[in-house]
Amino acid sequence: MTPSAISQRIRTLEERVGCALVVREQPCHATETGRRLCQHVDQVRLMEQELEGAVMAAVTGTPRPAAGCNSQPLGSMRYLAAASPAFRKRHFADGVGVRNLSRAPSMVFNAKDEWQAQWARRLCNRPVELPRHTLSSSQ
Repeated sequence: MTPSAISQRIRTLEERVGCALVVREQPCHATETGRRLCQHVDQVRLMEQELEGAVMAAVTGTPRPAAGCNSQPLGSMRYLAAASPAFRKRHFADGVGVRNLSRAPSMVFNAKDEWQAQWARRLCNRPVELPRHTLSSSQ
C-alpha cells in the first residue's frame, strides 16, 4: 500500500471512531485512544485464533442462497411501522400517505435496509422517496 492509501484509511477510521487516532508528527505516533484501539484489535485477533469451527447456518432476508450454500425458508417476518404519539401527531395528523411519508424522517440501519421503503410502496401502491437517517446499531 502507498503511504497515501494508508493515510486515507486512517482518516476514514478516525471519522468512524469520532476522534484522532494518530498524532501526525515526525515520527508519527498513536494517541491514547489509538493505543487502546490497537490493544483491543490485538485481543480480538487472539480470541479469533482460539475459536474453531465453520459457519453451519445463517439467516438472510433474500431467498437466493449464497454461492456454495443451500437455502431453506424458515418463515416470514412482518414489518410493523411504529412511531411515538408525538411523532404521529406532528407528521401524520392527516393520515399516512405519499405526501406525509415523503416529508417524515425515517430510520434505517444501513444502505441495504429497505423495510420502510417496501412498506411505504405497498401502502401507497407506488414508490415513495423517504427522508432517511442511518442508525447503524439498535443498541
